[in-house]
Amino acid sequence: MKKKGIVITLVTGILIAGGIYLRQRNSESLAGKNVPKTTVVFLKDSVDFGTFPYAEIKRAVVRFRNTGEHPLIIKNAVSSCGCAEVKWNKRPVAPGQTDSLTVSFTPNSLGQFNKSVELTCNTVPDNHLLHLKGFVEE
Repeated sequence: MKKKGIVITLVTGILIAGGIYLRQRNSESLAGKNVPKTTVVFLKDSVDFGTFPYAEIKRAVVRFRNTGEHPLIIKNAVSSCGCAEVKWNKRPVAPGQTDSLTVSFTPNSLGQFNKSVELTCNTVPDNHLLHLKGFVEE
């Protein structure tokens, strides 16, 4: 009876490990890991939120154009702090097309700030920085 339990546990472990491997492989493919490289131009690479009160959440739209010959895929966006968030359309942007992303900034302290958001795309170079600045008052 013990051997049967051990066999069932081993088989279950192998099936779970295989499922995790396949899910990771599929998500890497969907994230555009093996897609052709293209180029992108951001119409502005910085956002100045100006002076605003602490209780206010600021949002800005950043437009960009796929200037390459292949579809553009934004794979990831990572902020230098937990106070900035980026939302973008997950579908590829066709060559020559323009699209946008939205940056939201929620203050967590008063005063001057300079933050950044790093975008990872199927471009050369892979990473692009957006700079966020402003002044939060009481």
